[in-house]
Amino acid sequence: MLGAALIVFVLTQFAIAFWVQRGIQTTEDYLVAGRRLSLPLAFGTVMATWVGAGTILATADEVRAEGFAGIGLEPLGPGIALIIVALFFAKPLWEARLLTANDLYRRRFGRAAEWLSTLFMVGYLPWIAATLVGAAGLLQTFFEIPHAAGILLVAGIAVGYTLIRGMWSVTLTDFVQLLLIVLGLSVLPFEVLTEVGQGALSEGLSKKPSRTNIRLHCFRTYPLECLE
Repeated sequence: MLGAALIVFVLTQFAIAFWVQRGIQTTEDYLVAGRRLSLPLAFGTVMATWVGAGTILATADEVRAEGFAGIGLEPLGPGIALIIVALFFAKPLWEARLLTANDLYRRRFGRAAEWLSTLFMVGYLPWIAATLVGAAGLLQTFFEIPHAAGILLVAGIAVGYTLIRGMWSVTLTDFVQLLLIVLGLSVLPFEVLTEVGQGALSEGLSKKPSRTNIRLHCFRTYPLECLE
């Protein structure tokens, strides 16, 4: 059932990408969705870009290992960065009608600065890598797909529907993905509490986790780390 649901999800992503085919007429349509995104779609694609497999899985693992200090790098740091950009940079950048961030450097400092700024974009690759590694980890856990193959598979799917129709397909698929993330995270606490309460939600709410149960769960999930 899980595998079938995953296949349906991937096919739906590509169906959405092909569905917006007629809306792509210019380079501006392809790169920035014609600057016609509504607030819900813009919000959805920003959130889905910053809150993905890397946030949900990698950050959860960091919090398990380091405590709440693990949220400093992700998502607290990026969240603060987004607020700063929204308050001080979003409006002038919008009015400049740029297609890429590198266009700004070309206008202000010339072609050489544009090429130099492109090199700094390499710093974004670890962010993308965290998402790919997180999603590939899910495939390895549930379907025993080798981790390297999972990374290539996830990257191929994401790049595939992105190249089909550019920002429009990215935006619409991101919005769907965000809805699924919110739905899943909303259901998860009830499922966990019901499991802890052995089928009763009220029992799960009132039950206090013992150190023995925590250690047992640790050995089942992270046996090597629990030996420390």
